[in-house]
Amino acid sequence: MRDKLNDISRRNRSIRLLKIYNKWSFDLTELDILSTNADEKISESIVKKIIMRSKGEITLLKPTMNNEDSMVLSKKLTDLSRNMKAIEEESGIHDFYLGYPFISGSLSDGTFFQAPLFLYPIRLEKSKVNTQKWIVKVEDGGPQINRTLFLAFKKMNNVEFTEAFFEEAAETAKKYDMDVWNAFFEKHEMNFSFSRNGLTKLKEYKRDEIPELFETTILEHAIIGNFPQGSSSLVKDYDALIELSKEAPLSLVGELVGENEFEATDETEDKDKPIQEEPDLLNLLDMDGSQEEILKEARYKKGIVVHGPPGTGKSQVIVNLVTDALSRNKKVLVVCQKRAA
Repeated sequence: MRDKLNDISRRNRSIRLLKIYNKWSFDLTELDILSTNADEKISESIVKKIIMRSKGEITLLKPTMNNEDSMVLSKKLTDLSRNMKAIEEESGIHDFYLGYPFISGSLSDGTFFQAPLFLYPIRLEKSKVNTQKWIVKVEDGGPQINRTLFLAFKKMNNVEFTEAFFEEAAETAKKYDMDVWNAFFEKHEMNFSFSRNGLTKLKEYKRDEIPELFETTILEHAIIGNFPQGSSSLVKDYDALIELSKEAPLSLVGELVGENEFEATDETEDKDKPIQEEPDLLNLLDMDGSQEEILKEARYKKGIVVHGPPGTGKSQVIVNLVTDALSRNKKVLVVCQKRAA
């Protein structure tokens, strides 16, 4: 059920990143233009610190007015930071990671993919102590393999991945060693081609330039940005519930998330079931006949789905369901994707 919350489509940046847009991602190799030592790349130093989980702040950029390049890069990071904050405030989702390294190739249906192999959770901030600078902080939780990409492999290539695979991959990602990574994938019968060239800029494609690749290749790209690991903020709730279920039964919630079998009531039985005399419906908002029918059925059915195009009154139905339930001293749990709702 958790994996069904993932968006397995070409539009998902966690499966196919064709172009860098400032509000969604930032290529760390862009920082190398500011390197004072040609032999030392700023980008490689940052990647190593994030993977090794350096404590405290990791400095990305110190923009200065007399360096135009640094101001341009700072503007890109500003656009990215603002968008990430807006998404988190609206939905509660913070899918912000360092994606490194990248992997490219084609799925069995010919779909080209170019996506991060491992994801390292980070937070982008602008520090205002003394001089302004852009920093990243390594988030708790540790790295993970790009689960969304591997769910695409599972769906399109008919390859199975166990939870043990994902857990072992997360441990492997903690090591800054390409040989260890290759050994892990060879162990699981996945052979990727790779040549060491150091960090390189992500190759961008227009839609009519997408290549036809059949060999899967590991690429040394390092991108910080939004790489969705679920189309809903419920994903993190599922993860928390799964952990809690290991300690104690979750009662109704456990039934809903699959801890126990959920037995839906047969609809024909529901229709024939005599309805006991109950108080009249209490609706806060006006409703039509179809909406009234929903409120009546919700009183005795174990499960009901309401659907319809925009503007047909689904939100009003929710308000009236809550109002009617509260009027009968019922407890109500309302779950939705967006905080504003």
